Amino acid sequence: MHTQLKLLLSGRIITNLADSLYLIAAVWYVSETTQSPFLIGVTGAISTLPAVLSFSQGPIIDRYEKRTILVTCMFIQAVSTGLMMLAYNTNTLSVPLLLLLLFFALMASEMSFTTGTTLIKRWAKQEELTKVNCYFSFTNQALDVIADGAAGFVVVAIGIGLLFGVNSVVLLSVGVVFLLFLRKTKASVNGNLSTGTFLQDYKVDFVAGYRVVRKQNTLLAIFVGIIFMNVSGSMGLAMIPAYAVSPQEYGLLLMATSVGALTGALIAPKAKHLPIRKLFPSTSLLIGIFWMTSFFVSSIQLSLLFFCNCMGWYWYVWRIFTNDDSNQYTSRTAWSWV
Repeated sequence: MHTQLKLLLSGRIITNLADSLYLIAAVWYVSETTQSPFLIGVTGAISTLPAVLSFSQGPIIDRYEKRTILVTCMFIQAVSTGLMMLAYNTNTLSVPLLLLLLFFALMASEMSFTTGTTLIKRWAKQEELTKVNCYFSFTNQALDVIADGAAGFVVVAIGIGLLFGVNSVVLLSVGVVFLLFLRKTKASVNGNLSTGTFLQDYKVDFVAGYRVVRKQNTLLAIFVGIIFMNVSGSMGLAMIPAYAVSPQEYGLLLMATSVGALTGALIAPKAKHLPIRKLFPSTSLLIGIFWMTSFFVSSIQLSLLFFCNCMGWYWYVWRIFTNDDSNQYTSRTAWSWV
């Protein structure tokens, strides 16, 4: 594997662990201090909002130099978690302030993830692309399983304030390493001409991308189904902290999510030949059944099992749709499946 890819993978491993730790610490702080299911749900929604808004980051990632984006994202996360620690230790941390800082940190995390993905295609040789994608994908999912399962116990063991501080130092260190050792890339990878200001450039790129997607009628139809699944899934995930009775149980539920995602991602390549018009209705029904059952059973073990199956089927559909081997959306494969 390319040396730069090894450095990128190492940084992603560390930042994935940090993301899980400060996210669970933030969510549990809201749960412990407010005991409000509404605010807990809002916190969960804030944690999923960056993924929903990730489409808005495309023009920035396409146009600007990638190392600069990655380093900036690391510094934003470090400053955000550092301010969380400072406010917590001085007893000035309010829920609105925490949610604002959490949103900034997770938006930066989402952008760094997408930016890193674009570098994989740039630095990996064509014959190694599938293997490198597998390394990154498997590492991300496996780390989520470990980090989510352990995060709740770490929160109890070392405390929320110290956890925020440790994450700030770790994320800042990754940013410095990227700044010193990660190779710069060319800006404006698509050759777009600059019109003078950031907002003007952003508008030009965003409109151009929208026009391309708008022409793909079949792809848009499939996206509508994915959007509804994402919205309903995000609503349910946002309420997990209200359902959990301890940070350890919350971490285990997130771990079940990651286990399901890992399982779905692994089995999806073996069933890409199935027509998506049959796949979507059947798997959506299974996802709904497992989802409702997981929250109605009294045993936490059974709840984890059903929740894991729910997320497994969801990621099974998602990986088939997004054609993970090529690491990009293609209208060609969407047409061939329908």
